[in-house]
Amino acid sequence: MFDQEFFPTPPAITAKMRARISKNAQYFLEPNAGKGDLAEAIRGERGYDRKKVDCIEISPELCAILQDKDFPVVGTDWLEYDGVCYYDAIVMNPPFSNGDAHLLKAWDFLHDGEIVCLLNEETILNPHTKNRKRLAVIIEQHGDVEYLGDCFSTAERKTGVRVALVYLKKEAEDDRVDLWTNESQERDIADDIQAGNIPAVMDSLGNMQHYYDAANIHMFKAFQHIRKAAIYMEANGHDYLKSDYDNILPLALENINATKAEFSKIHRNKSWHKVFSRMEFHKWLDQKQRNELIRDIDRNGNIPFTKENIKGTLQNIFEQRQRLFEQSVANVFD
Repeated sequence: MFDQEFFPTPPAITAKMRARISKNAQYFLEPNAGKGDLAEAIRGERGYDRKKVDCIEISPELCAILQDKDFPVVGTDWLEYDGVCYYDAIVMNPPFSNGDAHLLKAWDFLHDGEIVCLLNEETILNPHTKNRKRLAVIIEQHGDVEYLGDCFSTAERKTGVRVALVYLKKEAEDDRVDLWTNESQERDIADDIQAGNIPAVMDSLGNMQHYYDAANIHMFKAFQHIRKAAIYMEANGHDYLKSDYDNILPLALENINATKAEFSKIHRNKSWHKVFSRMEFHKWLDQKQRNELIRDIDRNGNIPFTKENIKGTLQNIFEQRQRLFEQSVANVFD
């Protein structure tokens, strides 16, 4: 049923991995999440301090298990994942055969935060490939390694592979960025806005993604600037909580990655709603089907908002028109 490299993380190892992450971390991502053993350990018990864990898993059977456990599955193939979201930490137990590629993907994906990853220790001890050499440099500069030995020899699914636990801490290279980094792109957007062309431009799926991506990029940068402004105001003795900035500055004070992640999820969900609204599917769906469609949007709102995903989703619905129509007729007599 499961892939030959599916090895659920043993409880003792999940505890060790969780202990390496800052207690302030709230938003987690687990690529190659399996059936959620590590994700469950990270999320913890229900309560005030319950962590939020997004998952990526390529196996449909394991995805179903994760969803039954109420974990958002935001993607399937981690190495091909192109979603936009900010996390405090990435925890991972990737395939032992190419764990270096999975960890490097995590390093490149993460903006600012921590990574805890299990690897075949041979990946660290024998850096003979380009990926392994790059990883060795990253570990030397940004983290450490703990060798755990054959810790899966008595696990749920056993293997004699000797394992290393890699910890990395990544800090944003430069938060002092100009809000408008791409002048030509910003000029194009400004021209569209001034000319009142946004409704016409939005008719193109490609441009919907363009504006979605641009909004994310600049909102995330705005969060960084807001946080810096708050720090300077605090240093100068300003009591910003009693000022007109009440609704802005607190956004970035507690957890900048959590704020970005929350915005990203809401923005992505609203963008998917906009797609279905613009396509006017409600004209040929009955009320029951419209309600089901809305639930599907909310449930699948973590799917990356890309042109390919938009086209694929719309094509799938379009191809089911006849079945949906017949179901609509049947609903009348239910």
